[in-house]
This record gives sequence, C-alpha cells and structure tokens, in this order.
Amino acid sequence: MSWTENLDHFRPDFFRKGLPLNDDFTVLWAPLDKGWRIRYDGENKGVQERWYKSEQHFAGGRGKDIIIPNAPQTQASGLTPQERASVPNVVWYAGHFAYPPDAFTLGCAFIKFGAVDYEATVWLDGQQVGHHRGGHTPFEVDATSFVKKNHKVFIAVQVKDKVTDLTQPRGKQYWKPQSESIFYTPTTGLWQPVWFEWLPTKSRIINAVLTPDIDRGTLTVDAEFADLEQLQSPALQVSCRLGSFPIGRTQRLIPSSSDRSTITLSLALPGSSPPDELIESLNKPGSTILPTQITGDAWNDGVALWSPEHPFLYDVQLELLDLGENARHAQLDSIMTYTGMRKISFEDGQFKLNNRPYFQRLVLDQGYWPQSGMTPPDDKAFIRDITKMKELGFNGCRKHQKVEDPRFLFCADHLGFLVWGEMANAYEFSTSYMERFTQEWTEVIKRDINHPCIVAWVPVNESWAYTALPTSARQRDFLRAIYYLTKSLDPTRPCVDNDGWEHVISDLLTIHDYAPGEELRITAASKEKLLDRKAGKEVLLEGSGKEYTAGQPIILSEFGGVAIDLGRTHGAAGGTESWGYHTARSDIEFLSRLKSLVDAVIDGGIVQGFCYTQLADVEQEANGLLTADRQFKIDPVKIKEIIGRRSRFDP
Repeated sequence: MSWTENLDHFRPDFFRKGLPLNDDFTVLWAPLDKGWRIRYDGENKGVQERWYKSEQHFAGGRGKDIIIPNAPQTQASGLTPQERASVPNVVWYAGHFAYPPDAFTLGCAFIKFGAVDYEATVWLDGQQVGHHRGGHTPFEVDATSFVKKNHKVFIAVQVKDKVTDLTQPRGKQYWKPQSESIFYTPTTGLWQPVWFEWLPTKSRIINAVLTPDIDRGTLTVDAEFADLEQLQSPALQVSCRLGSFPIGRTQRLIPSSSDRSTITLSLALPGSSPPDELIESLNKPGSTILPTQITGDAWNDGVALWSPEHPFLYDVQLELLDLGENARHAQLDSIMTYTGMRKISFEDGQFKLNNRPYFQRLVLDQGYWPQSGMTPPDDKAFIRDITKMKELGFNGCRKHQKVEDPRFLFCADHLGFLVWGEMANAYEFSTSYMERFTQEWTEVIKRDINHPCIVAWVPVNESWAYTALPTSARQRDFLRAIYYLTKSLDPTRPCVDNDGWEHVISDLLTIHDYAPGEELRITAASKEKLLDRKAGKEVLLEGSGKEYTAGQPIILSEFGGVAIDLGRTHGAAGGTESWGYHTARSDIEFLSRLKSLVDAVIDGGIVQGFCYTQLADVEQEANGLLTADRQFKIDPVKIKEIIGRRSRFDP
C-alpha cells in the first residue's frame, strides 16, 4: 500500500489500526464532515438561550449549511459573500453523529478536533463535555456515555474568536476590517478535520514520544496509557520494519502503579552495508523511499538514515497487550506510526544533519489557499506543494506563522523535506498572552515532536508581541523561559527564540534582511555586518551573550521578497493592490535579482542556510514564486539552477 493512501486518515502519522475482533479487522474511526450547520451569535446569547439543547435552534433561517473544515470567512465554506464578510466574535456549529450499527460492543468513544480557532466549548445531547482554548492545536471530548446503537447524537460547538484581541495567538490573521501588507483574512472556527473514534475497551494508548539515536542505532519509545487498572498484566510491545523487512520487536510489562512505559529498541543491523534481502525489499517496483544505491549518507553503522536526499522511514507499531491468563483480548490497542533515524546538531558554527554539515535552502511557506484559506483544498494539496518546492530547488521550508495540519508534516516526512515548526504569534504582551502562548506552544511540540522533517522550533517571530524587548526584563525573561521550555520538551532540536533579530538566547543565529543583492553581498561577507542592526533593531540583546559565539550557525531566515508584475488586484483581499518587498517588472529582471541575492549569500561563505520569501502569493501579498493557486510564475528549472547552487557547507 502506498503511503499516500494513509492521507485518508486525519492523523496518518499516529493512527489506530483495526483490531482483530471476530476474525476480522474492524474500522475504528469515521470522518464527521457532513451535515453541519452554523449560526452567528453576535450578541453572545446562545448559552443563555440554550442553543446547545436542540437542533431546532439551527433549523430554517436560524442557521446556514456550512462545509467543514472550512472557516466561514472562506469561499469553500459554501456561505455567501455577505455571510463570509460578517462573521462575528461568537459562532455556533451543530451536527449529528451515530455509532455504526454493525460495530462491536463499545468500550470508549471520542470526538476529535484537529483545530478550532480560537476557543471552543462542546455539548453532546445538551450536556457540556469539553472546552479548549488555542486555534492551532487538537483536542478531544469523551463521547462514550452518549453513544448508543440506533441513536443519533446531537453535537453543538460554540466558538469564540475575538478578532481584535491582540493577546490571542493568531499568526497572519488580520485584526482590521481589510487585509493589507503581509496580513490576511481571519480564520474562525473549524478549520481542520473533525472525526469520531472508538475502541472496544477503555484501556488504550494515549500518546508516545519516539526518540531516534543514530549514534547508538536505537529508538526509544516513551508511551502513555489510560485505564490500565482493569488489566491483569498490561504490556507494551514495539515492532519496527524498514519496507517489508522486519528490524526488531521488544515487549515490556507496564508497572501496575504507572501509566507510562519506556522501551529502547536496537535498529542497527550487523555489517557495514545493508543485507541483500533488505535492499531487495526496498528496491521493489513502486517503492518511493530508496536510492538506487545505498551510500554513506543514507546508511551508517547498520542504520538507514533519514534526509531530504534519502527519506528512509521505519514503520513502527505500538501495541497495548494484556498478558494475563484470563485476559479477554490479548491485543487491546494498536497504533501505527513511524520514525526517521536522523540527528540535528550544531557545533563549530555549523548546522549538521546526521553528523554532516548541511546547507538549508528553505522557502517561506504561509500555507494559505485562495478558496479555502488555511485549510487545504484537498488531501493531496500538501503533496503538490512540497513537490513544487523541491522542483524549485528547495530542501525545506519555514512554515510561517501557522501550525500546519499534521498531514503536511506526514507528507514532508515521506517526501524528504525539512520543516521549521513555528508558532502563530500574538501582537500584544500581557499576562493573558503568556498563559495562552505557553499552553498552546506546549501542545504544538507534543503533537509534532515525532516528525523527522522538523529540524528547528521557532516560538516567536520578529519580536511580535514583544514591543519593549530591549528595555523590559519581564519580556526578555519570558522569551528565555519559552526557550528553556522548548528545550525541556524536546532537547533533540535547536530552538530559535526570536527569529530575525533581538535574540535573547538561541541555538541558531537567525537574521532577516530584505536588502537588494548588491547590499546583501556586502553584509553576507562580514560577521560584523551580519550582526549589525536589522530593521532598526539589534540582532543580539544585552544580557544574551552580546558577543557572537562560534557555536551558533548563522541562518538568513528571511530575505528576497521580490514581487513579479505588481499592480494587480485580488478580490479575496478586498480589492487592495498587490504588495511585495521589491518589484521585478519582467521574468528576466526577476531571475537577475534572485541570482544576485542567492550569490551574495553563498559567496560570503558565512551564512549556513537561507529562507527565501516566499512560496506562493497570498491575497494581496504577491512576492510568491507561485501564484496563489499554485502555478509557476517562471520556469522552475531556471529558479532551481539559482537556488541549488552549491555552497562551501554542502557535503
């Protein structure tokens, strides 16, 4: 089966395999994307009037049909232009779901939400069952007591999204009535999938963190469980395969007093080269994960390494077992996931992938589409985007001011594409902001920590919300705290505290510079000039190790921004003029400007990688290499010749 078929599941990176019940494998989930209604609540009276009690509050002219998961501001939602332009701070969704009549006796059931922007409260059959704050991270509600055969459960979701609240993490969602400059149409409500998941027992695997170690050739799995008290002898079993070749299997009893278990599994095979049967397994027709010859950068000490050039992935199955003599089900839960054996390190001023210097050629990816906003138009949109980025010569992207749908990361893992994981920022610093940001950023890291494609974390961009960072010890302390929180949750990746400038503590020294090529050439050839003020701001703040340390690789994490053919208008942006950092009036002029910029960076011999602004046009921002609907503006072969020029840091 091709990995692309798993995109049908909304968490293809971590999903439940059907359990062997009644000599058959039973499906354990179903999408909830049909039959939804939306009702605006500008007066915030829905709770008082108990809209959550009955679908009658959404019937007829009281509500409208909506196509989820598309925000009501988008054309893909199916709402009228007037309805899209008048979304209030409070909206309600209503729908139904039912348990499959031929399914097994239920143990537990959950409704899972990929992301709801911004604050959601959920009712089932009139009873409140859950609440979540944070517009980019998933949550679930327990539906077990409501699910019965031949019964349709009524679900109501109230969403609060105050567009003008600048302490609310929002990314590029604008707080003014009309989009302009680098800011876009807001997103409210259900913008990632909703689905129904069930199990025959309450005992289950909740989460697992997979930590690869290429130096030791091991994979450590730290799994978390729920409701183990009823089991006689619970155990965790971890199995790994590479292609169809079995690598190893380990089983461990779970202590009776614990809800966690940790297993370290050796993945290293003996010998200096892969066994013949493994090579045969990986090179069978239709395989997409292997080179024709397995070389040193793909195979090291018995381990297949993950990289953009060779995206080897080990399939991992996690099983919760009950080994007691009288156990009704030996296998209680089964999760299918995967890992990439790769290592990110930085030393001697160099960024390294798998212990080798690696030059990052990134592109800024905003993740917006003209008809559907932050929601992809279909399941294969992420594959098309990554494929086109690679055609342009990039080996990765900085996912900018958006925590992307996990299916994008799944595709990047399989296609071999680096990703910088970035938080959507707020624009005003306060106690409320700190609480909101800490909660959501923690959830982001926990959700995405297992993806090998992610090679850096970026909690803050360009001091957004930190307007007094040079003079406010409080703001600097919180930024430092976020850095250490990130490193505590994930010590395996670098953290960029504040991308662009005003660094307090950072593993990578990242700089934003939109100067034209001739000016950038002077800057990129000198460490002193690279560390000069950018956009009127210090690159390093006092008290943060003002002197540059040789261990920090320098990355030009934003540059370029050349718009082609300015002067067009975009209806989605309210008819505003197109915008860009610079202007090129022809294809020839654009290619000349792009070459001047890239050559300046590479000829300087100091910068370890770059991130070009940007992949695609978004509303009025027209400095994309692609149009908003993902068409190449210029021959990608010509762009790849420029972007792909070798640097002295390439192996």
